[in-house]
Amino acid sequence: MRVYLAGPMSGVEDHNFAAFDAAEAMFRSLGWDVVNPARIDREEGYDPDWPRERFMRRDLPALCPCDAIALLPGWRGSPGAQNELAVARMCGHIVLDAETAEPLAGESILAEADRLVNGQRQADYDHPQRDFTRTGRKWGATLDEWRWSGVPAVPPHLVALCMVDLKTVREAHKPKRDNRVDGCGYLAAEQLVLEREGRA
Repeated sequence: MRVYLAGPMSGVEDHNFAAFDAAEAMFRSLGWDVVNPARIDREEGYDPDWPRERFMRRDLPALCPCDAIALLPGWRGSPGAQNELAVARMCGHIVLDAETAEPLAGESILAEADRLVNGQRQADYDHPQRDFTRTGRKWGATLDEWRWSGVPAVPPHLVALCMVDLKTVREAHKPKRDNRVDGCGYLAAEQLVLEREGRA
């Protein structure tokens, strides 16, 4: 997963670079790839007198392929961050608080779900009809033995395998790191289930 950092620079002491760098360090510690405009600015020899369009022409192409945008304190007063947020929302990006890595307060659960389902997630995983059809075929094979077992509930280890199937199908459609991470995580969860059941 890749996150783009956005926030105020103009009129802030040292261009707010320290806050951008702290956010970058925090997200990297959580396993994110990070696009940090402050780092890019330093590499280019930042000049606060450069016209705004220079930054937008450079930064928006870096923002669009990301999965999320993380907003630093003061973003509401930053025209640049406001523009970046508008583009991020059009791209279906997750909107995060840059200090906590949590979803930004103020977006309802329904709004977030709508943005994800109809935005980048659909681009990543394909239309739900096709995504779920492929996943259903995989689950059919995984659950075939259980279907004839007479056991009323799907066993926990098969639930884990079905979740692995979901991630496998999505990875086959469009390779993405979080599919692979989640797939490994569900296999690790299956191991815990089998250990508890004495079958590991």
